Amino acid sequence: MLDYFHKANSKREEPQQLSYKEFYNNTLNTVINLAEQYEEWVEQKRQIQDPNESYVNTNNIINFAWILDAQSKSDILLIDSREKQKAIIDQDIIDRMMLNPFGN
Repeated sequence: MLDYFHKANSKREEPQQLSYKEFYNNTLNTVINLAEQYEEWVEQKRQIQDPNESYVNTNNIINFAWILDAQSKSDILLIDSREKQKAIIDQDIIDRMMLNPFGN
């Protein structure tokens, strides 16, 4: 429901728009597990790209980022950065093992 209000507000002329802070949800910002939401969001992105996937649940808080305050958004960026670093390290380990499987 808030999504409809947010979209309607964004179509209004600048001086008539509500402040973006009016859409923040303090309960979500303090209670929600952002790491879990991030994992679900990544899985959703994978499912969307898979042509064999018949149903993708897009109800994830990250898809409605305008609800999140600056700290929560910053936390999500930190989680994303860490996950990308882990993926690079994992790929580097695999590459090294493939090039030199016996460690010589």
